[in-house]
Formats: sequence, C-alpha cells, structure tokens
Amino acid sequence: RYWRDWSSDVCSSDLMVNKPPVPGCYRPLENHLLQLADMYLTLNQYHKILHWFNEEGTFLVALGADGAPFGKDETATAFLISFLNILDGVQSCNNNFLLMGVNCDETDPLMFAYTNHLFQEMKQIEGKKYKVKGKDVKFQCKMIPSDQKWIASMAGELNNAAKYFSSYGNVSKDDLMTIGGTLGIGPDSTWKPWNYERRLKDAQAVSDFKRKKKIEEFSKNRNDRSKVTTFISSIGSRQEFVPYLEMYVDEVKPEPLHNTNNAWQAWNSDILTSAMKMTGNQDLAKANGNIDALSRQSALAKYLSCLEGTMKATRLAKNVRKWFAERNEKSNKNFQYRFTGKESKIFCWYFAYLCKELKNTTGITQSMLCHVTSLAYSGLCLRNSVALYSRVHITEADIDTLHKQCELYFNCQVLMLGKTTPTAWTIGKAIPYYTSELHKELGYGLGLNSMQGREAKHARLSSYSQNTTRGKRLRWWQIFKHEYMETIWLRLHEPTNLSYRRGCVVGDEAPRPVKKELYIPSWCNSTSFCYCGLPLLEAKCDICNSEMFKLIKESCENGKVNGLLKSILK
Repeated sequence: RYWRDWSSDVCSSDLMVNKPPVPGCYRPLENHLLQLADMYLTLNQYHKILHWFNEEGTFLVALGADGAPFGKDETATAFLISFLNILDGVQSCNNNFLLMGVNCDETDPLMFAYTNHLFQEMKQIEGKKYKVKGKDVKFQCKMIPSDQKWIASMAGELNNAAKYFSSYGNVSKDDLMTIGGTLGIGPDSTWKPWNYERRLKDAQAVSDFKRKKKIEEFSKNRNDRSKVTTFISSIGSRQEFVPYLEMYVDEVKPEPLHNTNNAWQAWNSDILTSAMKMTGNQDLAKANGNIDALSRQSALAKYLSCLEGTMKATRLAKNVRKWFAERNEKSNKNFQYRFTGKESKIFCWYFAYLCKELKNTTGITQSMLCHVTSLAYSGLCLRNSVALYSRVHITEADIDTLHKQCELYFNCQVLMLGKTTPTAWTIGKAIPYYTSELHKELGYGLGLNSMQGREAKHARLSSYSQNTTRGKRLRWWQIFKHEYMETIWLRLHEPTNLSYRRGCVVGDEAPRPVKKELYIPSWCNSTSFCYCGLPLLEAKCDICNSEMFKLIKESCENGKVNGLLKSILK
C-alpha cells in the first residue's frame, strides 16, 4: 500500500503515547519522496518540466500543513508536499500531494509531535543519496508554505497577539509604525530576522524562568501565562518552546496568498466603515436592517451597488446584506468576512471604482475625501506589490520596484490612514526582504512559497470526500486512494499526455503569464484607462489627477505628511 492507517501506526507508536487515537491516513515521507521523484523524472523525459536550481538531481521540497480542507465547520488537517523544481507548477493543485490527513485540528498536540518527527526524518533524508531511474537524486527541504497561525505554533512561538508579533523579524508593537525602517541582517537595519540559534537561546531562557518560578511547561493558568509572556517580551522575543520545525524554521518565509487576502480584507473593512460614516446614523436607523431602503445616492448603497454590479463580488455583497440586516444599536458588531484569492483578485482590478463611488457622494467632507483618496492610493500600491511578490519569475529590476511599492503602501497606512497592522508590516517590510533573499539564493520569486495550489488542493479534497462511502472516520482511506489514482497512477501510465505540462515552464522557454491570474488588468495599459483601472474622462482620471491624490502621493514618497494635508487630518 502507498498509504497507511494513522490510528494503528502513528497513534499507537511511542511518538503519540498517552494521546487518544485519531482517524486518518499518512504516507511515509521517504517512500513518498522517492515515488514522486520517480514520477517527475518519468514525465521529464517527455515534457522537460523539471528545473534544477544549484545542483542537478537535487529536488527542493516544500512541506506544510493547513487546517479545515473540508470547510470551516469540520475539524481536519492535511499535510501536503510538493517539489519546487516544477516552478509555476507548485501553484497548481495537481502538483501538491497528500502526505497526511487526519480528523483533528492543525494545532492539536498530535500535530506538534508528528511535525517534529517529520522534520527530524527530513533531516536524515537530506544526508542520504538515492538512485532513481539511473539518476543520482537528493532531497532538500526549502519551503514551509503555511498560514501565520500554523507557522507560529510549529515554530514554538507565542501567538500573533504578542508584543513581538511577527515570525519574520523582531518588530514589536512599539516600533511597528517606524517610517523608513528596514528588515535585514546589516548593522543599520531597524529589525533583524529571527534565526535558529537565537530561538534556541530564548527557548532555554524561558524554560529556566519557568523552572525558577515553578510554572508547569504547558500551564494554561492565567497568572502563569501572564508571567511567561511578560518575561518573553522583556528579553525581546516571541519564542517560548524549541521549534517543532527544528532547524527548518529558518526556511519560513511570508506566504503571498494569505497576506494578500488579509490586506484586502482590511482595506475593504476600512472603506465599508467609511461608507457607513458617510451614510449617517439617522439614515441607517431608518433603514431598520433593510439596506435597499437606503437612498441610492447614499454612500453605503453606492458601495453595495458597486460590489454587486461592477465588481461582481456577489458572495461578499451577500454577506454585507446579511450583516446589515442583523446589526442593531445594541449589537453594533463589525463586519467579518474572510477574503479568498477570488475576492483579492476582484479588488486588485476594481478597488478604484469603490473609491470613485464614495468620492463623488454628495456632501462628503474634506477629511473623508482625504481618507477615501488615501485608500485609493493605498489600494494602488497594494495591487502593484501583489502583482510582483506573487510571481515565481522575477527580475532584479522587479525587486527594486517591489521594495518601492511596498514602502509606499506601508507609508500610506501609517501617515495617511493613521494605522497599520501586522499584515501591513509584513507586506511593507518582510516580503521585499525575503523576496530579495530568495532571488539571490535560487533566482526566483516568492511565488514559489504561495499556497494558491494548496488551497485549490483543499477544494479538490473536499470533492473527493463527497464521493466517500465510509463516513467521516474512514473517509481518508478513499480520499488517499482517489488522490493517488488521479495525481500519480494516471501520470505514470500515460506520461505523454500534454495536460501534464499545464502550468509548468517547459524546457528553456520563457514563462508565459496566465491571463486569469494577473493582478493588474490588461486595460490599465490602454490609452483609454488610467493605471488605477478607471476609465479616463477628457484624458484625466477622476482620482489620480486630483490635487488631493498628488499631495498624498508626495507625502508617502517623502515619508512625512505634506503641510497642506496636516490641517485636514487633524
């Protein structure tokens, strides 16, 4: 068998002693790596889809897990594996393979033990050489694509609410909004990336502190937790335990897709809040939960009309309607909606249309006009940044542009919008640094670390689960079988099929952008449209040619607010 039972093999082993059994399946790492290497070398004979980075025969491995592959209402975790050697192919669900699937949360104690065991095994595999199809082969773990929650947990860190909130550098809430700050290892850098040696040192210091204060290792007592977190902050760290990822914690890099989704989600929350303020409490109260009762000229009605009409963001619009219907004066909760790649792409294309609708609302104040125009500039810089850091193929000139666009986005958040978030810092400071470092090492961009293909794989796994007949406890057996037949067995038995080239760069051909995945729409380069995406009226853009926009742009470029804007922002 190419997969094994999790309950009988893993849960009954010394690794999981005193832990309750959990239904699921897994594949032994070494066997699976060899199986995938065999498959890709076979396909490479016909399609030339493999690209060797620094040494021919070395497969660069991406290992990572994520929760809820069957939706937010079901508790399950899937560990996926892929090879970076297929470049753009890593962003396809067909090139991400199941390594483990179980019915438990991604931060369950079982996952900590299994993750630590897995990366210890990876360390042993890296020290070996193999012979596959007559070719000398080695494996090296180079990426750990996962969301921030899983990374923080498996790195042995505090959660992202800690004073030092980032897994990518020693930034704190105190210096989060530093204009002109940089992340790097140089003496002049404002922030430094964490490294394995520093993590081990801090974890040992925390362990000694707990022993001195007689605090249990995994105590959840509120007073104990307060003492521990205060101590960790006092030593300028977020590290509590030795990383479960072992030395591979140094391979952790910002993941493009989730950061993009989080950034646009925050942007949408800001412009929705602005629309609510512009509409006014009196009109909102008269609507009594019926958003269609609002005047069509009100800011909120225009915001929703743009979502449903121009942007075709129907799912988001439906959730806005539901939220508005359920809100009241006593329970005035903020709008909550988790963005996916689909919404992020829509906002990259049409963000300026939302800003235009609010900007042209009757009675808009100067301060609100400044805020909406700042959102337009922030959205423009964010879109330009996303279009660059999501790429697999990137040049040094692109990286220089990325640094500038990310810096402008960050400056706009701090100076003009008066706030920033961990996501804004990650995009503004961490992503340009790690993109540059990855390009120096491998010659490619941060798109190699994207979870786009893995999120698509979750949708595929969900469809597999709908065809299972054994119920939730035994579904993983049929899911693994279905996945093996579709992604491995068919390829090995029909390697000449041209569909296996899809999404990959074949041979030495230049990479071709896939139109549906572009974050900057083609019409932005047309003479009839502005670069922000709005149509030109008399050769001018309603937003970008305004004096307010020019002053905001100048302020962000100079790193300080223009004198003419200071009175408006007060």
